[in-house]
Amino acid sequence: MPMYTFVCRECEQPFERKLRMSQSGDTQECPACSSMDTRKSIGKIAIGGISRSAAPAISAQPSGSPFT
Repeated sequence: MPMYTFVCRECEQPFERKLRMSQSGDTQECPACSSMDTRKSIGKIAIGGISRSAAPAISAQPSGSPFT
């Protein structure tokens, strides 16, 4: 399940909830002040990539290559 970040409009306290995508638009209760006046906020974004150990090895150029 994805993690969503919300902000309370009453106390301005941010909080996170692990919810199903279908629940992400539902009103969430603020854990700090119990207000139901909250909004979904943009949270951290995970950026994927290839680690060096997972990258393919670079092989030597053939002996007849014009780039050697």
